[in-house]
Amino acid sequence: MILLCLAQTIAVPVDDEVALRLKVLKRQAGEKRQDRRLAAYEELLEFGDPGSQIIVAAASRHLGRQLQDFEKSLKRSGAIGKHSKMLRDELDRRRGAALAVIFDRAIYPDEDHGSVGQPRVDEMVNLVREIWDNPAVHLFDVEEEVTDMFNALDDSLQWIQIAGGKTPEGMDSVDDLFVRANACFDVESWAPKSTVEWNRSTREYNRTGLFSLDDQERIVLELNNDYRWMLGRRVMEADERLIRAARDHSEEMEELGYFSHSSPRPENSSPGKRARKRGYPGGGAENIAGSGSGRGAFNAWYNSSGHHRNMLGRHAQIGIGRGGEHPGRLFTQNFGSASSVRGRTVTDPELLYIGRIRELDSEDATQQYELARWCSAVGMGEKARTHAERACELDPKHRKARELLEKIVAEGEAGHRPLFPAN
Repeated sequence: MILLCLAQTIAVPVDDEVALRLKVLKRQAGEKRQDRRLAAYEELLEFGDPGSQIIVAAASRHLGRQLQDFEKSLKRSGAIGKHSKMLRDELDRRRGAALAVIFDRAIYPDEDHGSVGQPRVDEMVNLVREIWDNPAVHLFDVEEEVTDMFNALDDSLQWIQIAGGKTPEGMDSVDDLFVRANACFDVESWAPKSTVEWNRSTREYNRTGLFSLDDQERIVLELNNDYRWMLGRRVMEADERLIRAARDHSEEMEELGYFSHSSPRPENSSPGKRARKRGYPGGGAENIAGSGSGRGAFNAWYNSSGHHRNMLGRHAQIGIGRGGEHPGRLFTQNFGSASSVRGRTVTDPELLYIGRIRELDSEDATQQYELARWCSAVGMGEKARTHAERACELDPKHRKARELLEKIVAEGEAGHRPLFPAN
């Protein structure tokens, strides 16, 4: 009786009991053993916000360690190398099978844009994409350790979300785990070395070179080249001569109200003639489409047998141009395999202007003035006026900018220089 009374006298207050239990659960939530950790999470949920905060903190720390262990394990185990060889061989086989179907006119005929064969083409292309986009899926199918680690990662992510916490950036769902795992496979290198080197250098050239491509035209370029790379083809160089020839054709079709590869104007009657007018020494294939976007144009060509084959042909250069009063309705895509201009000096002011715009601080009055002065010197009067006006807006006391603007308005626009210098 005395002991019982004493125990009642020194009983721990309820708040202290909760704090003590939370402290124990916090320690258990940080343990490596998954069963103890998950049991602690379950009980912590019953404590409301304090418990949820402990879950989020513990699960986030554990997730960070799991991610490091997961990626290290993939590389250390040799699974990546072993499965890369197997998957590369399978990818090559699927690429060959897909290309064989696409270029087989009996399966994928020219008539009716090949609609009878399109489902078969989609099936074969999707088999290639299955490996190209998600090589890690095949790894999980056969590596039990990797699958277990992946499931543990998924558990940590789910507990952070259940507890109302914010998952790490780029880790919002289980799909993001696949992205990390897929990144361990260098699928872009699964081609002959010469092709990989060409593709990577050409992609960089297309990204940094001076081209007049607008955002929708560039989307077509990138979608087309990504598709070629996936199917094992060499990507194509953007070529300003073909870009302008393509844009000329789109604008003329809009102006004259026709939709054809043959222009009613004799001097523009064929893709080859139009390309040569822009300095490209020879013409190749041509695609045209009526679409409101670059992706729409690509999809239209993908779903049309002849256009589809053009996009995968043995071409080295490409030009995309849209035109019309409201650019975007008509797209033209020209292909060629003539002389490359990569490495040649560009003298056309419109392209040089693109390079200068990339380096311009738009809020610097002096830089706006200097660009206006350059534009005026090379005969780009409209752009010169735009930048001179902007310089005056930024600095109303900029005397040189005001004087230049007055001069530009008085003199008007001068002529242009040739696109490329003579050989």
